[in-house]
Amino acid sequence: MFKRMCVMERDNDEGTVAGDDVIQEVEVARRRRESELRQRSVATQASEVLLGPALSPAASAFVKKLDIAALADVGPAFYHLLEELLACDDPKAADALAATLLDGLWEQLNIGPWRDVRLVLRRTFSYASLVRARAVLLLGEQSRAVEVLDRGLVLGAPLGDGESPNWLAQAAGRAHGRWQIPQDLERFVEHLEGTEDLSIVSSIAAGTPYVDQTVLPSVSEFLRTLTAKRPVKILQLTDGWPAMSRWNLRYFLQVMGQRTVPIEVGSRYTDEEWSQKLVTIETFVRDFLQPAAKEEIGYLAQYNLLDQVPELRADIIVPDYCYVLSDSEPDVNFWFGGRTTSPLHFDDRDNILTQVFGSKLILLYDAEETDLLYPFETAMLHNTSRVDPEQLHDPRYPRFASAKGTKVLLEPGQALFIPKGCWHFVKSVSSVSCSVSFWFS
Repeated sequence: MFKRMCVMERDNDEGTVAGDDVIQEVEVARRRRESELRQRSVATQASEVLLGPALSPAASAFVKKLDIAALADVGPAFYHLLEELLACDDPKAADALAATLLDGLWEQLNIGPWRDVRLVLRRTFSYASLVRARAVLLLGEQSRAVEVLDRGLVLGAPLGDGESPNWLAQAAGRAHGRWQIPQDLERFVEHLEGTEDLSIVSSIAAGTPYVDQTVLPSVSEFLRTLTAKRPVKILQLTDGWPAMSRWNLRYFLQVMGQRTVPIEVGSRYTDEEWSQKLVTIETFVRDFLQPAAKEEIGYLAQYNLLDQVPELRADIIVPDYCYVLSDSEPDVNFWFGGRTTSPLHFDDRDNILTQVFGSKLILLYDAEETDLLYPFETAMLHNTSRVDPEQLHDPRYPRFASAKGTKVLLEPGQALFIPKGCWHFVKSVSSVSCSVSFWFS
């Protein structure tokens, strides 16, 4: 339990000895208390969030006493460690126990395809992450607690009552707060956001016609477009989004500068040197976006970041068009990077791609053009073309020159409907750009 500082007032039954000395003593005590309150660490405040009701009574009860019977299938060794962890009252020992448990779970999570990972393993990873974060906060290590929570969010399964954001996401957001951007990053932020190279449009897509565009079609009009599997550029779709005025590089650094996220490293996911790793947003900006950054490309791509940082989700509005086929919620993905490229590929669901800042060139080809696009023959990459549209006359793929497509320059505030099965190549023409996609079916 946290001790509360209080100022003790002296009783003076006689009422005669107060004088200047007592007033001065009370004033000194008041100043000391104010100083102690000011100096109380962010880590201690964040601990109270996890221990107290601020995270919701359900989450608070969970942190203090967890019923883990539903996790029995995780395996006897992991289950025993989790029991031991929940019974541990010493923060340092709990931190060490949780580290052992999480290391073991990490190894299991990385065996085989991600889609085949058992849910109970991911849930246990989330539980252990939340309990470890509590211990780390009690040790006064606020930044490490945020990292622990973020790893739980990236690799674990959602925890909560189903009516509010993931408990881990709430805790991480509160513990992180608003980050103070270092001066060296501040110096280049504004310049970076306004840099574009529109020559890419003419060099890659010369002679390719632009896709049709429309202004906020009615639901029935959009349904006809969807049924015809015809891509269309939609104007004014994001006019009511707070993101259009709030989101920029500075805002992202303030809201999530020390948040850990998964990024892709490499020009294209089809390249042999392509890889993934976990980094903070600050590290991502320093290593891949600022002028002195390394040459390799980094991309925060196809990731449900808005579930990890609910504050950002409140800045967007899911388009009504996503519900024309069913009431199911769309998958909302976040795309953030500089000079990025997504290889020519197709998706198995309809997609509305919205551009928040920066611009992207998109080339589109109907499914009927598939034979001219040389798809990979492996099961893993069957939806990806071996062709690089930036090399139109590659002698290895002679039929590609006959493929008929359309192009889009997607600028801030604009959206593009990409039908299921429609091939598309996406290249940023800005030094930094951000998009949000909505996959629905």
